[in-house]
Amino acid sequence: MARKMYGVVLWIDRMAPKAVIWCEDQGDLALCEEEDLAGPAEALPEAGDLVAFDVSQEAGLRRARNPEPLIARRFDGLGAARQGFRPDAVRPAAQPA
Repeated sequence: MARKMYGVVLWIDRMAPKAVIWCEDQGDLALCEEEDLAGPAEALPEAGDLVAFDVSQEAGLRRARNPEPLIARRFDGLGAARQGFRPDAVRPAAQPA
């Protein structure tokens, strides 16, 4: 069952399209892919945007659906923290390190 959550977009890949979102509950990061968007792929928020979204757990992966930008680039200063981030290094929470 999905519930409403707020978060900050940490990373996006417009070619895929997909995004990784930090969640307000400080739990696992959430993945947002093209099929999770309410509109076209152009609706994918930008890195640094504060967003509201529906969050759910599916197959050991936290999903962010229907992201709605609330404040554009509110946390754009996270750019330095994003340097070197590798989304392929993200693993489902259920798997050991």
